[in-house]
Amino acid sequence: MILRNRSDRRIEIRLQLVCEPSSEPIYEGAYSLESGARIEALDLAAATVAGSGATITVRVTARGQTRSVTVETTDCGEVRGDVTEEGTVDVWASAC
Repeated sequence: MILRNRSDRRIEIRLQLVCEPSSEPIYEGAYSLESGARIEALDLAAATVAGSGATITVRVTARGQTRSVTVETTDCGEVRGDVTEEGTVDVWASAC
């Protein structure tokens, strides 16, 4: 799980992982990212009991906006949460 701040100011980003279909929260954390910062916040497969193959919803909240994506964890896929130059929040996943 990569978080990136492309805006021109420091941003607080909240990350929440929810296991599906039970809706059980499995992780919640807050990150403060300077302008231009990019961090690898979490290994999604390692964050779940099931590891690879678990279905989770990733929620990213910043600047009063929440966006989410539901993915199956893999060893090679990627999920990103970005705060754009305009200050909007984007969350997306890539498959392998």
